[in-house]
Amino acid sequence: MRKVSTAVLLSAVVLGFVYGYFRFMQSDELGAKYENSLLQAMNARYENSEHTKNLIAERMADGTDSDVIGLPRAGVARGYVWFIANPKSVPLVKKMPADSNYRLSEAQIEEIALRVRLDPAIRGYLLENRQ
Repeated sequence: MRKVSTAVLLSAVVLGFVYGYFRFMQSDELGAKYENSLLQAMNARYENSEHTKNLIAERMADGTDSDVIGLPRAGVARGYVWFIANPKSVPLVKKMPADSNYRLSEAQIEEIALRVRLDPAIRGYLLENRQ
């Protein structure tokens, strides 16, 4: 009887770990942190850069599976506002720095769509919230 209850208890513990692991892997929290970290890295790299480019669109940025977009910050001469072009976790719109405005033309949005995998929700956000 003791061997049976030990086996049942061990099986329950293993099943609990397996269930917890799959719940964690399906969680969007891990993906959101990863994407935000990528945006922080891009922001740190370009935060003091003059606007020598009218946009930055990098496919598979920093060797990841994420595409990023950098748009010149509105009202200042330096720095870019960063977005994940093809988000895999919610919230879909991730913007760094969060309180910055950006400049974007119709021609630029078309260029972005040619250079990176642009999610339709991000495209809509970019067009609706531009300066």
